[in-house]
Amino acid sequence: MNNDSTDKRAESDFNQLWQKQPTLKVNTAQIVKQAKQQRVKQRLYMALDVLGVLPVFILLAGDIELTPFLKWFIALNMLALALMLIHIAKLRWVAAFGQGKTTERYTRTLLQQLKNNAKIAYINKHSAWLALLVAICGVAINEYLYPKATPINWAEITLILGVGSIVIVAWIIWAHRRQMRFEEKAKELERITD
Repeated sequence: MNNDSTDKRAESDFNQLWQKQPTLKVNTAQIVKQAKQQRVKQRLYMALDVLGVLPVFILLAGDIELTPFLKWFIALNMLALALMLIHIAKLRWVAAFGQGKTTERYTRTLLQQLKNNAKIAYINKHSAWLALLVAICGVAINEYLYPKATPINWAEITLILGVGSIVIVAWIIWAHRRQMRFEEKAKELERITD
């Protein structure tokens, strides 16, 4: 009998303690609003991703004389770019075309898109320096294989690489900050919804 009353008192104490715990208020209207904003943003970003590569295709469609190496080099890089864009579109797809009917669904969609945005920022961060490295290697290999095909003005190349390096460093810093921001937002949303 004594053991039973001790259990009831412990349960009562536990219930009182449980009721005193602070609860986090989830602003469901804000989550729905953010999820809808992500839908619009991701659709816009997908369009910009595609439009961003069109100038390269238009340039290549023109009558440009390229060495055989440069033709293959550009073709392989365009294939790699297309694969990267497909992967990024897949990451954007969750919010861009996901259907949200309930707050729970909006919350899951928003959380997944925040995580995907962090992945996209990570891809952007590392694709920037990789693109510069690939371009340098491409120019060097082309110059080695076809030294007389396209006379290189090394002063111009140095200037382009210098400006390109500054832009890429700024891009890497920007992408890294975005990645950290999206990861923090995802953690915060997970914390308040769990």
